[in-house]
Amino acid sequence: MSEFLQFISAADSETIKETLQPSDGYYPFIRWREEGTIEGDIQLSGHEDHLDGYITAKRNDAFQENSTDDFWNGDYWESWKNAYLAHVESEIKPHYDLTDLDPESIASLLDDLHESATLPTPIPSYMLGGRQGGILWSEFKERSLENTEETADVLSYLFDESEDIGVRLDRFVEWYGTIGTSDGQLLSLATILLTFVYPREYVFYKWSLMNSFFGDFATYDVDTGFDTSQYWKLNLACREQLLPVLDQEFDDATLLDVHSLLYVYHNKYAD
Repeated sequence: MSEFLQFISAADSETIKETLQPSDGYYPFIRWREEGTIEGDIQLSGHEDHLDGYITAKRNDAFQENSTDDFWNGDYWESWKNAYLAHVESEIKPHYDLTDLDPESIASLLDDLHESATLPTPIPSYMLGGRQGGILWSEFKERSLENTEETADVLSYLFDESEDIGVRLDRFVEWYGTIGTSDGQLLSLATILLTFVYPREYVFYKWSLMNSFFGDFATYDVDTGFDTSQYWKLNLACREQLLPVLDQEFDDATLLDVHSLLYVYHNKYAD
């Protein structure tokens, strides 16, 4: 045991994975260095005017379809997120045990998740990037159905809040790492699933949005790729520095509001 602990303390994450595979036993070990330093790394400042603009727009229902464009968000409407969230609450959570999925339910789960709500395009594909997002979702579904037992284990693990988020994401990318055009797309895919199941815990990740907002208001350059420790830091900043302000103004605030803030800022205000 002492030799094993010495190995874990000395080796980097890739060495641990290569040595312990094909066992799943390395998952609890590969992110231990980051856990102690994750909090407080990113501090936002100077973003308050944009946050106030978002709050005023939401108070005046400006994020509803066909609403006035006189507010901070202009002609961007985001109420489809709430429609899809309601779909997940009514059609997904009551019918699937997301932390203990049955392999036989995977096909129907993926079909139920690929819902359009109030948009002409299914929400996961839309958020992943239109046509390219649709291709990625199709690849995700194809990979999932190749081995529904493994998929059930991986997705159950992803949704298991008792496990570390970085470890859960690492397992997700190991199983789905063969799909998509970039590692960053895989992080977007995983966090779409998480943000609609746990809307107050996780924010949807997209590099361009994160890079614009945190680059301007935290002087933090967001690296590309599937960086789970970086996602943890970004998500923590959104959850602990942005969401509490929204909670003071609204009874229904979630990290989907934060995503809308980042999205509009990136498209309307960022240089």
